[in-house]
Amino acid sequence: MESTSKSSGLLTADGVIATGKTILADVFINTDGTNAATLTLYDNASSASGTVLLKVSVLGADFSKAFNNMHCRADNGIFADISGAGADYVIHFK
Repeated sequence: MESTSKSSGLLTADGVIATGKTILADVFINTDGTNAATLTLYDNASSASGTVLLKVSVLGADFSKAFNNMHCRADNGIFADISGAGADYVIHFK
C-alpha cells in the first residue's frame, strides 16, 4: 500500500503543523511578489524552538520555492514560523 501525505493546507501564520513522530515530505513557500519570506520549521509540537528541520528564505521577486521528497524525520512534531508580508506556505507530512 502506498503511503500518502497529509497537507497543512495553505497557511499564512505561525503554527503547529503536526504533533508526535512524523515525516516532513514537501514544503512550498510563496511570496507576494514584492516582499521576501522566510520559513523555519522546528522539530517541536508547540513552539518555535528546538531542532531546526528547515530554514529557507525566498526573495520577493522569486515568488516561490518548493522542496519535494524530503523524508526528514521529526520526533516531536512540526512547528512552522513564517515571516514576510504576504507570505504563505503549505507543508506535506506523513
